[in-house]
Amino acid sequence: MKDCNWKVGDYVEYVPNQDKCVILARDSGHKEDQEFFPSKTRLWRVFRWGEEIELVAAKSGGKLTLCGFEGFQNSADILNYLSEAHVNRRYASCGRSLGSQSPMIPVNRGITFPIDAQGIVQAGVPRRFDAGDVEQLNAYDLFPSKRGMVWLAANYRILNKGEEYCNCRCVRCENGDAVGVCLQYTHCGEYPKQFAQTKNVMPIVRLRPEVRLEEGMGTEKSPYKVVI
Repeated sequence: MKDCNWKVGDYVEYVPNQDKCVILARDSGHKEDQEFFPSKTRLWRVFRWGEEIELVAAKSGGKLTLCGFEGFQNSADILNYLSEAHVNRRYASCGRSLGSQSPMIPVNRGITFPIDAQGIVQAGVPRRFDAGDVEQLNAYDLFPSKRGMVWLAANYRILNKGEEYCNCRCVRCENGDAVGVCLQYTHCGEYPKQFAQTKNVMPIVRLRPEVRLEEGMGTEKSPYKVVI
């Protein structure tokens, strides 16, 4: 890997070997299950270069809808799960979502989350928002399009005058700003009102150290190919 001449922003042909990944409605808060097709995401770009090399999808890996408590609570896990579904074990060791450095979730069964005695989903370990990912997108213009927004695997809560705002972070493709979107709020003990948000997803995969490039010029029309 150290001998290859890739640089950040180069285009790479890398093909995930999982055909379909399903996000269940009970996990996303959406009214129906959502299907994604990782093996169709074939064009990637070099995202980080150093002792380890990461690739980020050159275009959106699909649109994910999150809604209400379930969507907010599970957002980081869902996004990392989707990213791990793009790992082809022959060439990559793990995957993660944009904006997250948390451990990866193995893709072999449905997503599961801790449930308490009352059947309420419990909060996991708080995710730290990794601003470095957004800085990298801006520095090398790695956004999948010039319009729309991309989910970041980071959620947070804000208390303001008796209202609790539950938010998830995302980044605007047109200007690179990281912002928060409100998924729900509570007020005076009322039942939480539901808000649905639909944004693009950008999976990231980490290549194995033995991978090398073959053919191509590193351009969109002539991408490098990963080989062992």
